[in-house]
Amino acid sequence: MKKKKQPAKKMINYRDLSPDEQAKMEKDMGFGVDHGPRPDPAPFAHKLKAERLRAGLTQTECARLLDVSLHTICKWEKGASALSLTQEAALGRLRAAKPATPSLQQQLSAMPRAKLERLAASLVKKKGARDEQAR
Repeated sequence: MKKKKQPAKKMINYRDLSPDEQAKMEKDMGFGVDHGPRPDPAPFAHKLKAERLRAGLTQTECARLLDVSLHTICKWEKGASALSLTQEAALGRLRAAKPATPSLQQQLSAMPRAKLERLAASLVKKKGARDEQAR
């Protein structure tokens, strides 16, 4: 006994529908449904940046650690995206990160001015010696 083939469903063009039919279709698909207020992303943005700085990470290093793009970190820190489970998990991983050794910029800013000047002079002297050898 052969089964009868079901007739193919006809494609519906949204523009061909009446306004009532369009509204029904939108309602059935969940468009225009109020899902309640979205959480404010600002508190997360401040927490993320504070945790990143506590760990001594740049945005690029933080992105690598959390396995997201640099653009994503920037958006999160600006509060441009709503809080999600991904962000909550990221914040947890960042909190678990051990504070890194101070960055070069932090080390240099903590040095006394006289020591910085001596360091700069020695670097200039070394660069001059290398330039002379290259000639």
